[in-house]
Amino acid sequence: MYGNKTKEEITQAYTSVHTGEYHPSKVIPVGYSGVIRGSIYQETTGVEVTDGEFLEQPADDLINFMEADLTIGMYIFYKISRHFSSHLTTDYTETGTYEWDVNVSSKHGIYITFFLPERVQWLPNIKFQHNAEDYYIEFTEASEPSSQENDEDYDY
Repeated sequence: MYGNKTKEEITQAYTSVHTGEYHPSKVIPVGYSGVIRGSIYQETTGVEVTDGEFLEQPADDLINFMEADLTIGMYIFYKISRHFSSHLTTDYTETGTYEWDVNVSSKHGIYITFFLPERVQWLPNIKFQHNAEDYYIEFTEASEPSSQENDEDYDY
């Protein structure tokens, strides 16, 4: 069980319209503390585009309700932050029982660091369109030596 839901209930996914590939979201267990990396892929080719040039492009066609000087990296920060905020209840916001931070860097890509002691969260595969091209962000564990061995050390 994950909180009051089963893993199947909180795992979200989508199937690519263009490639037919199945992209499951990542489940974050209660008590997990660590780093998750987000990779941006072009929908039609599946090629990763998480690089400085892509993240620094103007996001005028993505954000028509904000100031025009924003980049794709800033837009992605906004989308991920909004997702997290929408899935956390007021109780958790007021008591501060969770911590999370989104880092979007043209040098390092997208990273989310977090600690969720009393709450199960999941990261959706976020889709967006830029210059008439479809993209999606897929989240994976950062390349740190944590994984299953260290998971046994945590007291969930």
